[in-house]
Amino acid sequence: MTLDIESIRPRLLSIEVYQCLDELRRFRHVFRNSYTVELNPQRMAIVVNQAKKLEGLNKADLA
Repeated sequence: MTLDIESIRPRLLSIEVYQCLDELRRFRHVFRNSYTVELNPQRMAIVVNQAKKLEGLNKADLA
């Protein structure tokens, strides 16, 4: 998705969008698989900020 493959397809996502999505994917994995772990409020704030940042970036990439 981040590679521009000449004569096949253009890059769909920028590196910045990919990194935000990857951060959210990692959080989702921990959230879904850690039943007894308390969530760190500071870590949650980082994830929320990444999601907000992604909203604007994603619109620009997919336009």
